[in-house]
Parts: sequence; structure tokens; C-alpha cells
Amino acid sequence: MEARYLTVEDYSKLVEWWEKWKWTPLAQSSLPDNGEGGVMISNEGVDICAGFLYLTNSDFGWIEFIVSNPDEKNKEIRKEALTLLIDTLSKLAKDRGCRL
Repeated sequence: MEARYLTVEDYSKLVEWWEKWKWTPLAQSSLPDNGEGGVMISNEGVDICAGFLYLTNSDFGWIEFIVSNPDEKNKEIRKEALTLLIDTLSKLAKDRGCRL
């Protein structure tokens, strides 16, 4: 599994995932860094899940709007991907000075 930063091009995929999960998609402008302030986890070239890190002008940051690929049916792969996603976003938050 590998982690990478989200790109603007990922937004349409996230909208598709949110809609398949029957969530209302967020506007790209409502996401950190216009949709690039998050991480995508992939396994063997297949995108599995993504999430965002919101930063503030304090030492507080939060992870939000995690969504997974509804077409990935392997629960073990999704579980491993979600764990890597949260670990990666948590490390990113700490690297950016977040204590909470």
C-alpha cells in the first residue's frame, strides 16, 4: 500500500465515492487547500480511501471526510488502507505542529 497527497484531479473520484455512499459531496472550495489538503491510499494501483487534514491557527488540527472506494469489497484491504490513512494524516498533523 502506498500513500500520496491528493491532487485536484482526485476531486471527481471523491465526489463519485461520496455519491455512491449516499453522502452529499462537499464543494471543492470547502476542502483544505481546495481539495489537495489530504491523502489518498492505493493498493496495487487501485485507490482505496482518502481523507483530509484541516489545520487551524492553533496547535489543533483534525482529520475529516474520510471516504473509501465503495467498489473495494475486500474488508482486510480496506481496514489496512484506513489504518495507513489515519496514521499518515496523524503524522502529517504532528509534522505541521499540531498537538491535538
